[in-house]
Amino acid sequence: MDGNDSGAATSGKDCKLIICILPDDGTHRTLLKDLRANRKAVRVSSQSCLGIDAFADAKAKPGTLPDAYLIRYVQIVVNADEADVLFEYVLGVAQINRPGGGMVVQAPLLAASHYALPEGIPDE
Repeated sequence: MDGNDSGAATSGKDCKLIICILPDDGTHRTLLKDLRANRKAVRVSSQSCLGIDAFADAKAKPGTLPDAYLIRYVQIVVNADEADVLFEYVLGVAQINRPGGGMVVQAPLLAASHYALPEGIPDE
């Protein structure tokens, strides 16, 4: 991503969506801060959700689901030509390879509107 684009995909370019499902352990905060500071990405959002680990040894009664727990759902919109590099970067920063580290997927978008933050907006 170059400094002029701020990682914002525009309607005139092919776009991709990177989706991360992360544990609710602060990893999402680290990822969001890192993306903004080091990649100038501002097209990022994070929501708190309930999730179920489909691969864990679930001890649920027959006919019921295991107990849900808090997870973080992170979405990143990026230009298609930068998506593969950013995808690999996210895998490393979010430490997806650790047990219970979550997952990351990437999918094409038809388009996304341009978005840029004004100068001097503080991090939230």
